[in-house]
Amino acid sequence: MIIDIHSHCHRPEHWGEEHRDHWEGAYGGKPYPLVTPGSFDEVMTAAGIDVAITFGLAASQAGVRTPNDYVAEFIKQVKTPTVPFAAIDPLDGDWRDQLDEAIALGFSGVKLYPVLSLFDPVDPAFDDFLPDRHRTRLGTAVAHGCHPKPHWPPCREPAAGHR
Repeated sequence: MIIDIHSHCHRPEHWGEEHRDHWEGAYGGKPYPLVTPGSFDEVMTAAGIDVAITFGLAASQAGVRTPNDYVAEFIKQVKTPTVPFAAIDPLDGDWRDQLDEAIALGFSGVKLYPVLSLFDPVDPAFDDFLPDRHRTRLGTAVAHGCHPKPHWPPCREPAAGHR
């Protein structure tokens, strides 16, 4: 069985200005492609994918947001067996509402973007988020990649003794 653990379904407009301003150069100057349920299935079939974990984006300070209901509707339209994850920015004041929405939509996990969202996942300020997420038994995926914005802070090591 081949599982794609990192597939996106967001639309170009879910990027706001972020992709055009900071990512296109890293991807050869090309705008973000439109991913449709049909094109998603074509790629998954061609790659021999049996199951895909699929999500959007969430980074409020960067103006990036894929609505969870969009992901749920996208998942309903694909033929590829798909496990939906909600993209949540724990800096949002309504993250608990977003988490409840993800549960109501039947999502299986949460995708976090600390570099793009500008938060440190091991900072004690986010300790409320993790137990609440554990209570719901949702899986968690964390993007720890680099960011092409030159003014974004560099990644740093967690404080000694903290998870």
